[in-house]
Amino acid sequence: MKRRNGWMALAALMMALALAGCGAAAPETQAADDTALVDEAVAQALLDGQESGLWYDGECAAEGHAVLDVQEEDGRSVVYLVGSSCSFGFCSGNFVSVSGMGATPLRMTFDRAEDGTLTLAELWYPEDGTRYADSIRETFPEALQADAMDAQSRWSDLWAQEKAYAAAYLEELDRPDAPIGSWGDFTFPLATAEGMSVAASNDLVGRAELCDYPYYLGTEERLEDGVRWVYATTWETDGDGRGTATYTKYRYDDGEVVQQLVYLVDGDTVTPQQ
Repeated sequence: MKRRNGWMALAALMMALALAGCGAAAPETQAADDTALVDEAVAQALLDGQESGLWYDGECAAEGHAVLDVQEEDGRSVVYLVGSSCSFGFCSGNFVSVSGMGATPLRMTFDRAEDGTLTLAELWYPEDGTRYADSIRETFPEALQADAMDAQSRWSDLWAQEKAYAAAYLEELDRPDAPIGSWGDFTFPLATAEGMSVAASNDLVGRAELCDYPYYLGTEERLEDGVRWVYATTWETDGDGRGTATYTKYRYDDGEVVQQLVYLVDGDTVTPQQ
């Protein structure tokens, strides 16, 4: 389930972090109250992009950003920034960033209503490959280009902002002790390291009926129509490439099993069990 992040209070708090990461004060033409509006609008735009389904949908969208400059052009606010976003999901009890966008130079253009409300009108991303640097030079003011090119240097600050969203979400779930991190922060064992052949593993990973289950030995949690389900993958080896792979879906709250798929593995041969 896509969970709409209603923590714009947290986004407002992130303003201090974002501006601290800029390395410069806000432009003189930008009043303090307007800075908060811009910061909130940028945060919401990044969250909306993460929740749009462009990447694998975890259950908690998060963002981080550092505003480089804001310029007013023809009744619009043009914001130059470095931003990131991700989605967190539970993997073997850890709250892991399962997808997202790293530190990226962005330009956001907002329409401004009479009451000051900002509505995203355009979102610019740099081009890929050999056009990356040139597209930044063509889009960012010269004074901001060095900062934009050095976007990755801001990653630790942006990641800290994203983890703050995750921590707030875990507090809501009353699961504050779940470790927060990226894939590389945790170990997810593979059946191939415990005696299953690569061919058998590829066979199982490629089966349509198993697409919701983790490819590693462990669990993933998913919210479906407001219900939390656990998808578990296990492997019991008998030695010499033989064993049993079991895939179980059960409800998180009470452990009720609603699906269990069992496969016997003998070398490279995989046989489903009824």
